[in-house]
Amino acid sequence: MRTKPAIFAALLLSPLLAFAYGDQGTTTLNAPPVDPVLPIRYTPAQVAFEQAPERLVEACIQLRRPRFWILAETTRPEGTYMLISGPVWIAQNGTGTLVLQADTYGAIILVTKSGPCNPLWLPNDAFGDYFPDNPSGAPSPSQASIMQDLGASLLARAVRALGGRDAFLKAFDATGQAVSAQDKVMIPLLEQLRQ
Repeated sequence: MRTKPAIFAALLLSPLLAFAYGDQGTTTLNAPPVDPVLPIRYTPAQVAFEQAPERLVEACIQLRRPRFWILAETTRPEGTYMLISGPVWIAQNGTGTLVLQADTYGAIILVTKSGPCNPLWLPNDAFGDYFPDNPSGAPSPSQASIMQDLGASLLARAVRALGGRDAFLKAFDATGQAVSAQDKVMIPLLEQLRQ
C-alpha cells in the first residue's frame, strides 16, 4: 500500500514543521535506528550503521533531525546519496509543542560535493519504483541505478548488523513480514541473498 506522499513529504521534506502522523510516542536520541525498508528492529548494541557526523547533521538541519544513522549510501559525480533514519522533531497537532519521535519513514538525501544536504525521496516510494516528481511516476535510469545501489548497501549493512547472512535471514523470517509486494528493489536482492 502506498504512503500518502503529500503528508510524508510535508513531514520530512518541508522546512516548516508538520503535524505528526501516526504514533505519538516519544523517543530518545539513543534509540536504535528504525529501518524504513526492511521489517527489522535493531538494538543499540548493533552498531554496523554509521551515525552521521555532526557536520552532516548540521548540513541537513532542514530535516529537523538532531541525529541520524546512515543505513545505506552510494556515490555519484554529483555527490553521495544516503538512506537515513533517526529521531525527528515533530510539532504536535494543535499545540505547537515539539516532540522527539522515532521516524519509521526515513528519508533519501543527496549530500552534494559542495556540502548542502538535499532531501529527495521517501524510501517507501523510491524503493517501490515510484517517483512522484517524474511525469510517468517511474524512475529514470539514473534513479533506478541509485536505488539499486542503495538497496544493496542497506542489505549488506543489515546482514553485518545482525551477525551474518544466516542470522539476518532468521531475523527477517521471524518477523513474519516481507518487504512490500510493490518493492521492485529489495525483493530481487533478498532472493539473491537466499541463494
